[in-house]
Amino acid sequence: MKKTKITAVIVAMCILLTSIAGTITASAEVNNHQNKLSPQLIEEINESAEETVCVYISLLPCTSEAEIEKAVSEKYTWSDENEYLKYYRQELSSVVGAYVQQFIDDHGDLLNRILVQPNSAEFVIAEVSKGNVEELAKLDIVRDIDLWTDTVEVNSDDENDDSYLSKISEELSVKMNAVDSVPVYISLKPCTSEAEIEKAISEKYTWSNDDEYLRYYRQELSGVVGAYVQQFVDKNYELLGDIILQPTCAEFVIAKTTKDCIIDLAKLDIVHDMDYWDDTIEVTSEEDPDELYRNAFVEWSVSKYGKNCLADGYSYKELYRHVADNQTDWVLVNAKYLLPTPEVETWVRIGGRNIFSGSLCAPFKCGYGVYDVNENCFYDLDEIADDHSQFNGLMEALESLKIGNPTGDADLDNTVSISDVTCIQRRIAELNPFNSSQNSLSDVDNDGEVTISDATMIQLYLAQLIDELG
Repeated sequence: MKKTKITAVIVAMCILLTSIAGTITASAEVNNHQNKLSPQLIEEINESAEETVCVYISLLPCTSEAEIEKAVSEKYTWSDENEYLKYYRQELSSVVGAYVQQFIDDHGDLLNRILVQPNSAEFVIAEVSKGNVEELAKLDIVRDIDLWTDTVEVNSDDENDDSYLSKISEELSVKMNAVDSVPVYISLKPCTSEAEIEKAISEKYTWSNDDEYLRYYRQELSGVVGAYVQQFVDKNYELLGDIILQPTCAEFVIAKTTKDCIIDLAKLDIVHDMDYWDDTIEVTSEEDPDELYRNAFVEWSVSKYGKNCLADGYSYKELYRHVADNQTDWVLVNAKYLLPTPEVETWVRIGGRNIFSGSLCAPFKCGYGVYDVNENCFYDLDEIADDHSQFNGLMEALESLKIGNPTGDADLDNTVSISDVTCIQRRIAELNPFNSSQNSLSDVDNDGEVTISDATMIQLYLAQLIDELG
């Protein structure tokens, strides 16, 4: 009996000690996150009669300096320290900006209103409810929180804060006050950084050349941005009215909506700006031989790359129309957007012709594409290089228009002759240096090298012993 009493006492003491330890641990945790709050902020929370407070939320660093330097060294070249610093700031802004935006997206329910959101520093200045300050302090990503008492004007009444009006273009402002329903181009803040997309690609794919990498990049970008835009649409469908266009790889939505909804949309943090969308894109008169399908090109381009692809201007020209059964069935077009692209020599090899470009172009690799009139779809020549049988007469059109050079044209005179054999032989003997275009054209067996076998194949072709080169 005595032993039983002793055991009961020991058990009771253990329970008591466990309870005390739990209380101490809980108290330590409370004190730990409360230590993130500055004395001035605690005083403001306890003494002010206001329900909200403006706070400076400092976040933990999102990346190390070494990671930024590694990204810069892999992506850029520079000639001096100032140029390096420009790239460093550019990369830093991209990475940190996305990191801060992610914090806001994840914890928007705790942040009443964002007052300051920098591009290249890990902090946010926001107006928050007093009850949410401690919840923010509990987040691991938050390093500390201080009272913000700078001269940032905070209106207690949201209706008095009209800063959102700056997001609405002058033309849209006029239109929405004149008519009941307006087509609107809604530009959203970027959902992710280029560095994050590249990181995802490096972890998920392997590639052998720039074209393959670019395909993976667009594929990954489409998935990330498409989900981001869809989430915006799902959350705000009541404000959007009729969706006119929702792309898969650009942060914008075109919708037809009302004046009140436009104002409410402008108040959303995710919305960058809004402009009037002229959905009556003028279709060029058939009297202009180069403009018949420009409207289709604009609509297709915007659906794939967003309105910004046209913002800085673009070139578009219809070079050849193929007619079958008294109707145009396909069109050869030349088009380029004036977008910043890496200066890389690229080419397309299609049906015995090589088409070159000094840089990666958009939307077509080397500037040329085919419009399928019946399907209302554009194709890059590179996309149909292996099978272009549905576009009867395409190769004859390229040849007659002298677009590209025939495979084997080592001397770049747009014909294949015995002089090309001589040119290759001189190149092999290191008597005649080649540029990248000549190297590509001379590699007729497509093995990645210019050798005597390429010269031999050209001779066989000229003797009509083989039907084609490449």
